[in-house]
Amino acid sequence: MRFFLSFCGLFFALTPSIGQGQIAYGIKGGGSLCNTYKLLNEDYEYHRLGWYAGAEVQIPISKRFFLQPELLYSSKGFRYISYIPFQDKAAVHLNYLSVPLMVNYKISDKFFGGIGPEVNYLVSAKNRYPSKEVADISDQYPLKFDFGIDVTAAYKILPNLDVELRYNYGFRTFYYTDAVGTRVGESRGANRAIHLGICYFLDFDYR
Repeated sequence: MRFFLSFCGLFFALTPSIGQGQIAYGIKGGGSLCNTYKLLNEDYEYHRLGWYAGAEVQIPISKRFFLQPELLYSSKGFRYISYIPFQDKAAVHLNYLSVPLMVNYKISDKFFGGIGPEVNYLVSAKNRYPSKEVADISDQYPLKFDFGIDVTAAYKILPNLDVELRYNYGFRTFYYTDAVGTRVGESRGANRAIHLGICYFLDFDYR
């Protein structure tokens, strides 16, 4: 965890040095429709509503292209059928520190799209039962790093405000164990999410 935070700090400190224009700093947040792929039997696994919040930097590298590194706290996970204490849907909250690095292209003055990798570190995992009881199950997810690809589209509704739609395609990089540490099943799961949110820019003159 300390290494991951140190890497993030160094990355964000050095990245602006490659820019060829004025850099814009933004704060962002929004909601997510998320699920895990192939972690459980798909007949018992359902989407849940998550959220994300954090900061981004937009760094021009040409007239049309710009880099967009981000540092986010994102809550992903899934819902599933719980038979304790009764049959209802419980939810697993997988909470990550996420570092997407988008390569974006300005299609027009108001619209841009992009693609890029995303690296995630699992901070905590919580199981929320229908009874409202919450259990910390972080130890049942031994593989803390998660990787994926993001595809994004954004539209500038004000000079300093963007609305953004993003799809996160996670690779099958993690599994879970039971309470005594025995791996459950042979397959690995992948995070998949659709994000919809806004970003407010503190400096937007170049945009």
